[in-house]
Amino acid sequence: MNANERLTIEEAAAYIGYAPSYLRKLMMRGKIPYRKFGKRCFFFREDIDAAIFFASKEVNCCIKGTKRN
Repeated sequence: MNANERLTIEEAAAYIGYAPSYLRKLMMRGKIPYRKFGKRCFFFREDIDAAIFFASKEVNCCIKGTKRN
């Protein structure tokens, strides 16, 4: 699997360990980036990795009581 590989909702959910229904919820809340091709939604591994990285940074900042610049 390379970083530019297009993943379906099911594949992306398996990659990050979430249920597809929870991944859809994250999509609708704007918490994870996705792209539409026609009527189908896809993810790119590098986008998922970046979203997880930045989300973990945000959580760490909140726990430590500091603001991220």
